[in-house]
Amino acid sequence: MPLDCSVNPTPALPRLAPIDRSQLVLRTVDAMNADPSYFFVSALPNRVRIITPDILARDWHTIAAPEGHSFLISDCPVVTYKMQERRIFTGAGFGDENTIILLPVSPNHLFVASPRHGGWPTVFSASDMQYVNRMIAQFAHRNVYANAESEEVQRLVDTEIDAKQFGENAFVPPARQATARRDRPERQT
Repeated sequence: MPLDCSVNPTPALPRLAPIDRSQLVLRTVDAMNADPSYFFVSALPNRVRIITPDILARDWHTIAAPEGHSFLISDCPVVTYKMQERRIFTGAGFGDENTIILLPVSPNHLFVASPRHGGWPTVFSASDMQYVNRMIAQFAHRNVYANAESEEVQRLVDTEIDAKQFGENAFVPPARQATARRDRPERQT
C-alpha cells in the first residue's frame, strides 16, 4: 500500500495587533518603580567593584549547623547586620565596616564575612540557628527553602517572610537611614 505523502495546508495564523512600544516601556518602568528591590538587584553587577573590597577586607568564617538543625536559604540569600549598643540592626550596608555578611552555602554550613574583631564558633548553638534562620526568612521576598518540612519552619516563614524591604528598612542609603530608623524602629533581640 503506498504512503500518502500529500501535504495538508497549514491554517492561516491570526494577525497580531501592532505593539505600542511606548506603552510597553511605560508599563515596565511603572512595574520597576513599584518594586524597590529591582533597583537594588539590577545595580549589583555595576557595584561589584565597590562591594568586593568591602567583603575581602573582612575575616571569613564557615560555621556549621548543630546536629539536628539546618540553615534555610531564600530567594534573597545574603543577610547583613551590625551590632550597635548591644542591639542587632539587620539590613546594614556592605560599605559599613561593622557589617556582618551571612550566606548559607548548604543546609549545614554558613559563610560569614565579619569585621576583623571578635571570634566566631565553628558550630552554632540551637538559639543562634533560630536567630539566623529568622533573619534569612526576613530577607526573603517570596521563597524560603529548607531541606526538610517542618511546622516550626513554616511558622517562621509565615510570620517573618519579606519583613526586610530594600531601600526601606534594609540597605537604606545613608541620607535616609535616620528617617528610616525614626519611622520604623528595629526589633530588639
